[in-house]
Amino acid sequence: MIGGLAGILLTFDGLEFVMSRTALLDVFMAFFLVTAVACLVADREWFRNRLAGYLERREIADLGGRFGPALILRPWRIASGISFGLALGTKWNALFALAAFALLALAWDIGARRLAGAGSRTKLAILRDGIPAFFSLVVLSLVVYAGTWASWFATSGGYDRQWGAEHPESSTREAAR
Repeated sequence: MIGGLAGILLTFDGLEFVMSRTALLDVFMAFFLVTAVACLVADREWFRNRLAGYLERREIADLGGRFGPALILRPWRIASGISFGLALGTKWNALFALAAFALLALAWDIGARRLAGAGSRTKLAILRDGIPAFFSLVVLSLVVYAGTWASWFATSGGYDRQWGAEHPESSTREAAR
C-alpha cells in the first residue's frame, strides 16, 4: 500500500516528471531505491515472523537471554542488495542510501532480537546478523554494480570508450579549466 502510494505521488511530482522527460537518470535510481527499501521492509517482517515462529515452535514466551536462530540466507535482503546494486549502476548517489539503510536494517535486527527477549546477547546481533547483512547488501550491491558495467568493459565500442584516444590533444589540466 505504501509503495503504491509512493509511486502515485512520484507521478505527480513535477521535478521527477521533468527529469524523466529530459532523460535524466534520477527516475531510474529512485525506482531501484524504492524497490530496495521495500525489500528491506519485507525482510524486516520476514525476520520478525521467523523469530516469532521460532518461539512458537518451542512453546516459549521469549528467548530467555539466548540469541536465537541465526538466519543467514534472507531472500528479501538479497533482493534488496540486488536493487541497491542496480541503483548504484544508475548513479553513485545511491551509495548514501545504501549506507543509511544498511545501518537501519542492522538496527531493525537488533531491535527484533531485543523484543524477542535476547537480553544481553542482543549485542551479538552486530556481528552475527551484521556480517551476513554486509555481504547481502554491500558486497552483493558492488558485484551487481560491476555487472552493470561488464559489457562496457568487455567491448571496445562502449559510449565514450575511446574518447582519450580520439582526443589526444586534450589533457586533464585543460579539461579542468
